[in-house]
Amino acid sequence: MTSACTRLRSVLGLVGLPGLLAAASLYGCHTGAPSPPPPPPPVVQPIAPAALPPPGALPASPAALPPAASPAAAGASPVAAAVGPSPRTPLVDASTHVVIAGLLRFSDPSLAGFRVEDRRDVELGRVLVASGVPAAQVTTLLDERATRAAVLEAVGRAADATPRGGTLLFYYAGHGIRTRQGDIAYVAYDTLGSDASRPGISVEDLFAVLAPRVVGKRVVLLGDCCHSGGLGDLAARLGTLGITALSLTSADASNLSTGNWTYSQLLLEGLRGDAALDGDADGEVDLAELEQGVRAAMRYRERQLSGANLTRVEPTRVRVAVRQGGARAGAQAGQFMRDRHGHVVRVNRVDGPSATVRRYDYALSHDALVPVADLSPITTTRYPVGTQLMVEWGGREWPAVVTDQQGDFAFITYPGWPHYWDEWILDDRVRRVVAPAP
Repeated sequence: MTSACTRLRSVLGLVGLPGLLAAASLYGCHTGAPSPPPPPPPVVQPIAPAALPPPGALPASPAALPPAASPAAAGASPVAAAVGPSPRTPLVDASTHVVIAGLLRFSDPSLAGFRVEDRRDVELGRVLVASGVPAAQVTTLLDERATRAAVLEAVGRAADATPRGGTLLFYYAGHGIRTRQGDIAYVAYDTLGSDASRPGISVEDLFAVLAPRVVGKRVVLLGDCCHSGGLGDLAARLGTLGITALSLTSADASNLSTGNWTYSQLLLEGLRGDAALDGDADGEVDLAELEQGVRAAMRYRERQLSGANLTRVEPTRVRVAVRQGGARAGAQAGQFMRDRHGHVVRVNRVDGPSATVRRYDYALSHDALVPVADLSPITTTRYPVGTQLMVEWGGREWPAVVTDQQGDFAFITYPGWPHYWDEWILDDRVRRVVAPAP
């Protein structure tokens, strides 16, 4: 998998680049090559929504799927027992049903395949089983098995099987796209950019499948791809029906996403009870702490804004996992900093003059002991609303105006271009300030 990103917005005859960008990679649309400048919007035909089966009309089972490995087979560490009763509700338990859709290969020849070793989507299934979800309740659809029909069928079947009071968890890793109308969809194995009759899995598709099936149930939506924050919009829409739905994603709905597995790595850390995520040292990693950990990792490691919609729950009252190991120590613990080589690392704990830090790679991570004196904070520049900038995009500079701000992220619009190009950026994309905010 590569880094950077091209904007895969022409799949399904969608907006953006004329023709499907062949180098686009996993978890949204990322490549090692610079992105081209925003093109004029093409004339496209709207995609007719596909007919979806009603509740209870789905086949008993999809095509044979690879089962999630058991904790013993996967070599997973058992989850330690909590010390004393916890008032928190578990994120997942024996009543949870799971659908994992992970795509590293696509039928469209314009989309190249990617490394399959150490894939975190498969590991997620294993860790969920280690966390108490019965293996028979985890459906994993990988690559050619993750067709549009198979994914929607599996989601509907799992939603029907989830009991009232239980949890349905859906995770997607692949390409996220946005249509000219502003709709968000996720690419399936059989999606073809040249054939509008073979579309991706739209947020509207997921809503149509879930809405009649999940009343009285909880829905957890996780996504590692461009525009994965569209799952937050889905959670909000389900919430208007009184359904408890929440999302935690690698990117905001407006944004592209990284070519690394960083988001999924943090998700796995949370489910394993990583001590560095237990910010209040109470012996558990709660949903608020996991969201904070994801946000920091995506902010500092990948320089992008993650997404979350947790408004239907009290995140501090949702237990993700019991903490493994001793409490983190030191004021820097949990922070992302730079080491003496300029690499971004997360501080796990500090012991006197030394710190244990974690370095993240494409799909894996490793810990190292370094002198605290070698670590330095990561600083950024903030741009107030109204600031006029020249912003790098596709190897060129483009005029942009800041229209919103979230911490050190600036939400920018490109004057003269449609608003579907608006995005959140950090100062690394800013080449110069044209005019300060009035």
